[in-house]
Amino acid sequence: MKKAITLDPREFAYYLLMDWVLAKHNDWNRIIAYWDEYIQLNPTHSRAYVERGGAYFHKGDIKFAVRDAKIAADMGNLDGKQIYEKYKHVLE
Repeated sequence: MKKAITLDPREFAYYLLMDWVLAKHNDWNRIIAYWDEYIQLNPTHSRAYVERGGAYFHKGDIKFAVRDAKIAADMGNLDGKQIYEKYKHVLE
């Protein structure tokens, strides 16, 4: 997967697959790093924020997860909006 990402670093599906593989090993920090990389290249891809937020959530960093959900929600992502509405009290 690393090679595929290197060859086409803007392909969302490659990062999603890498997320899935690393999640099998609970490697949340590496997942977050990959999503950071993707978001840096594609800052308006709302689902990337939802995915990174999921990694933060599983890692136990709820505030960061909710922050990413809000960013996605503000971009019009429905999943991000649902997650943000459910957990926004964490930011208050």
